[in-house]
Amino acid sequence: MKSLVGLGLLSTVLALDFQWSHHGQEYWATEIDRIDKGDDVFNLSSRVGQEGLGFFRIGDVDWPQFCRALHTDVYAPGAYAVAEISGQLVIAKAYQMMDDPAQAFMSGVLPKSGDSYKPFSGRGIPVPPAVGGVGPLAGLRFALKDLFHLKGIKTSAGSRSWYAAFPPQNHTSGIILKTLAAGASVVGKTKTTAFALTNTRNGWSVDYHDPFNFRGDGYSSTGGSSSGSLAAAVAYDWVDFSIGSDTGGSVRGPATRGGVYGYRPSQGFLDLEGVVPCVVSLDTPGFFTRSPTIFSKLFGVWSAGTELEMTSDSFSMPRKIIYRKEDGNLTPELRRELGAFFDKVQSHFSMTSSTMSLEETWMNNVRNQTLDHYFATVYSDINAKESWDLNGAPLFKAFGELTGGSAPPVDPSVNLTWTNGQNETIRARYNESLRRAQEFRDFYSKFVLPADPTTCSESILASTYEGPEMQNRQTLVPFGVTGGAVTGPFWSTVPPAFGGVSEIIVPFGQMPYWSEYTLQTEYRPLSASFQAARGCDAVLFRLVDELAEAGIIGEVQTGKLAYPL
Repeated sequence: MKSLVGLGLLSTVLALDFQWSHHGQEYWATEIDRIDKGDDVFNLSSRVGQEGLGFFRIGDVDWPQFCRALHTDVYAPGAYAVAEISGQLVIAKAYQMMDDPAQAFMSGVLPKSGDSYKPFSGRGIPVPPAVGGVGPLAGLRFALKDLFHLKGIKTSAGSRSWYAAFPPQNHTSGIILKTLAAGASVVGKTKTTAFALTNTRNGWSVDYHDPFNFRGDGYSSTGGSSSGSLAAAVAYDWVDFSIGSDTGGSVRGPATRGGVYGYRPSQGFLDLEGVVPCVVSLDTPGFFTRSPTIFSKLFGVWSAGTELEMTSDSFSMPRKIIYRKEDGNLTPELRRELGAFFDKVQSHFSMTSSTMSLEETWMNNVRNQTLDHYFATVYSDINAKESWDLNGAPLFKAFGELTGGSAPPVDPSVNLTWTNGQNETIRARYNESLRRAQEFRDFYSKFVLPADPTTCSESILASTYEGPEMQNRQTLVPFGVTGGAVTGPFWSTVPPAFGGVSEIIVPFGQMPYWSEYTLQTEYRPLSASFQAARGCDAVLFRLVDELAEAGIIGEVQTGKLAYPL
């Protein structure tokens, strides 16, 4: 009964944001056909009843008036099921139940009255039609990482103890409200590593099973900590985009592993109210999409009304592209694929190129100490203290009150991070660690990606996070882990985070590898990263728009292969 119009025993009424009197029957027949083809929830035969078309011929009837005639509330534009029950017409939003074989979700959600939601306790995820709604994201469905609050739903932060200790949230995160106001529909909350600490190591998490990355043989890590959001974007056509967070690489690493578009905003510009924190000075919201069109559209929604909002005619594209010397360690095959893609980018924008070593630039201009030496404990010190103060201490208090004094069980990496967060020596280094972090941000803005009055960002830094570590599976050990606590100073995704700059992940291809699991050749996606000066996020999205328009990049598909063979 797909887009079924009329008042049969079970029908679909199309709620539309127009005065019906302004359009004739031919217009509505065309509109119904369009919605019929775009609606992926009603999957039976289509029929347009004469009774339904009759409504379109009544010159003074519009949808709100029709709703009042049925004694209902006024519904937003979209498709609704109408049934006659005991002589009364009842209108309800229709959903299709979808399975979650990637184990990406904590649960599905359903809207309640007002702006609240309730968890769906049944099997599967309830998915609304891909039609209806008002706004730039109308008809799009999304999932969000379970660090973001959703009114009426408990936030787990990847921890059973946290889930048990705190009640359902009484408000929705600011950035999620903005997304919903643009017309998108939330389908559920996705898994995260506990308190956004460490990467996923398939099957090693204690509280909740890690999601599966469907690319290749299906056993590559999703990365962390936005593991469920990545898994959903890779696995399901009915997830048009997913929302995660990025502190030290929690969007960019997973996006690389899954071969999807990923966005880490310039730090400090977007609303983080209503999000469980990890490292306050580094945390950002972020998102994943398969489509470059949706990628840019979502940025337009998020940046609206902020300092990141820029029109394309307010700046020229940078004419300089910088490549990292550190990328010379890639395999010959990967260097060849990446080089061919970067050549297309450089040619399209008529850019001149240069190479830069972050280490050498730092030592030549700031301090004659290596980054690993000077920042040896900076990330871990800040992370440990803030995670304990903002998450650990409140959880111990709430869980103890709930259980009569019991300590909350948490994942080993969380336990060790929180132990470090109470260590007097580490806490004494906190202010100095913050100062060094700010020193690096200043260095990045001055010597790596300075601003420019004409092009916003003087140059674009092009790189990749591809490499052997992106293929690790059960044996994955996060960089710099000692006994389960993150201590490594500068793994690859951290410098842009400390620099406070924007970075995007752009998929461009795939290459074969031999799978130890399927014992055959599989294909893994290939992605590049692009950075721009802090606050110049719009430059990167214009880059995506132009590359997509030129056919250099495009939409990736769900499942094993990012692109057809």
